[in-house]
Amino acid sequence: MALPVTFVAGDILEAAQLNSNFTYVEGLSGLTYITQATPSAVSSISINNCFSSTYDNYLVLFSPTSNSSAATTGITMRLRVAGTDSSTNYVSERLFAEAGSVSGIANPNGTDEWIMSYCKSGANGQVSVRAELFKPFLATPTGYIASAFGVDSSPFLTINNGAHTASTSFDGFTVAVDVGTITGTIRVYGYQNS
Repeated sequence: MALPVTFVAGDILEAAQLNSNFTYVEGLSGLTYITQATPSAVSSISINNCFSSTYDNYLVLFSPTSNSSAATTGITMRLRVAGTDSSTNYVSERLFAEAGSVSGIANPNGTDEWIMSYCKSGANGQVSVRAELFKPFLATPTGYIASAFGVDSSPFLTINNGAHTASTSFDGFTVAVDVGTITGTIRVYGYQNS
């Protein structure tokens, strides 16, 4: 049966045909939920086995709801394989805008991790992070783009991009904070290849 099934006036609709059409439409979304983690007052959280040969590119969404530190902390990401973080070969650039001022820096956290964003102390440390990873499971360099918007003493925007330059197949990642602990929900989605 060719999908989607089309109907004309007077056709008798069968449940199997309708179900097939619904399944066809669901598959057109382009974005598929894979997994989530709900860190609660932790300094880091690892998500294993979320990257596979099913998808080339991935979306990670993270909105921490609190930060236990007395200071603003950096939120970072490391790729991992077989339960072990990679701590080398990260390159990145960051643009940061707050209160009408824009600054940029290369490798803001060195070459041992990517920076995703910042999170202010306390329950007012609201930030929304969107990170896209390009080909982490393929044994090629992995690309990375993260954008975030939050509120510190005033609203801020940060854009981070970079790569992991080793030709390594990764199956997961770790999100951590520089100081203190964070609470929130991290969701991982795969972009369909076709």
